[in-house]
Amino acid sequence: MRLSLERDTLPAVDPKALRNAFGHFPTGVCIVAATLPNGERIGVTVNSFTSVSLDPPLLLVCLARSLRSHDALVTSGGFAITVLHGEQAPVSTRFASSGADKWLDMEASEGAAGGLILNPHLAWFDCAAHAALPGGDHTILLGRVLRHGTVEQAAPLLYYRGGYAALAAGRTA
Repeated sequence: MRLSLERDTLPAVDPKALRNAFGHFPTGVCIVAATLPNGERIGVTVNSFTSVSLDPPLLLVCLARSLRSHDALVTSGGFAITVLHGEQAPVSTRFASSGADKWLDMEASEGAAGGLILNPHLAWFDCAAHAALPGGDHTILLGRVLRHGTVEQAAPLLYYRGGYAALAAGRTA
């Protein structure tokens, strides 16, 4: 049986059940951050991040349109992705909340295109904005990787079924 692609004939999907199903896929946890032209630092926790292409070097991150910093990040011209290590759940929680000073006592390095790379980190990607595409209630932000770095010996911070988890350091077969 083939489903019609007409919007009004598609089956309804329960958003809560869909979120629960998506939660069964473990993801890494990242911070997307930038410095605005006025010097203000902005950043947000994301787990919708992936590589796209090696030639040209592209990655993508999905930003909820409801974020206070959405428009500023999408139009910033450049941003950095910091991949968090297993001991950084408090950093993720801080950047996932609003109202508090996210940058208090945080070390960050400037990227070439205005991004902010948090220190310490598991990996980082310094990006120039490449494209922004609509994606439902999110914006798919493509970045062209200008520089990157890693810390090989650390374990990643993961998000799985609504909570944080850490993977043991080292490789598996």
